[in-house]
Amino acid sequence: MIIFIALFTFGLLTGFVTRRIPDYDQCIENCGKDPLDDLEESRKFDACRDECIGVELNVCVGEAIDAANRNELNPL
Repeated sequence: MIIFIALFTFGLLTGFVTRRIPDYDQCIENCGKDPLDDLEESRKFDACRDECIGVELNVCVGEAIDAANRNELNPL
């Protein structure tokens, strides 16, 4: 009985601890597979991938600016 309760509790905790898939990876996954043979589809895939990269770059730059602003406001 104790083993059953321990396994049940572990199963519940596993559901809470799982990590979320990052937005960038979801965006790239939504673009689909890279069609190597079809030139037009390859262009669409590249445009989708470039948009994902641009969005992630803006997020990264925004976080860096926020960190720099926090460091200016709270010097050591």
